[in-house]
Amino acid sequence: MRSNFALIYILLLLLAMPSKTWAEEQVRAEESSLQAAFLFNFALLTEWPSTQDDQFNICVLGNDPILQPLKKISTKQVKGMPINLMQIHSYKQTAKCRILFVADEEHASMGNLSRRIGSESVMVITRENAFDPHDTIIMLVREGNRIGFAINQSVAIERKLTLSSKLLKLAKAIY
Repeated sequence: MRSNFALIYILLLLLAMPSKTWAEEQVRAEESSLQAAFLFNFALLTEWPSTQDDQFNICVLGNDPILQPLKKISTKQVKGMPINLMQIHSYKQTAKCRILFVADEEHASMGNLSRRIGSESVMVITRENAFDPHDTIIMLVREGNRIGFAINQSVAIERKLTLSSKLLKLAKAIY
C-alpha cells in the first residue's frame, strides 16, 4: 500500500512539472517578440523611396510565431504612417510590402526571390536558416542566447533602400 502511494505521489509530481515542450514554447514566444521588435526598429532605421502609400505594410509570408507579437507593434507608426500587418501566402502578394518576413516553412520555396520581387523596394528578412540568403537583406542570427543580425548591403542598395549608419554599426556582419 505504501509503495502504491509513493508511486502515485511521484506521478502527480511529474504531471505538475512544466514540460520541456511548454518551456520551449515560452522561449520561442520570447524570441518571436524580440524579433518583432527588431523588425520595427529596422523599419525606423531605413529610408525607402518616396511613394504615395498611406500605410506601412509589414508582410509575413507563411505562418510564423512572429505574427502574434507583430500584432502588438502594428498599433504604432513608421515614418508617420500606420503599420498594416499582412499575412500573405504567395510571393505574388509582395508588391505592396515594405518589409517581407519569410517564415521558416517558406525558406525552401525562396529560390530566386529577387526575380519574383523584381525591383520593388522590399526589405526581405529571414532567419539564419534561409534557403537563399543572397536574396535576403537582413538575416536574423542566433549567437548563444542572443539574437543579432547580418546585412546584405548590396541587395539593399539594389532595392533602393538606405540603411542608417546606426543599423549598420549594430550588424554582426555586413556582406
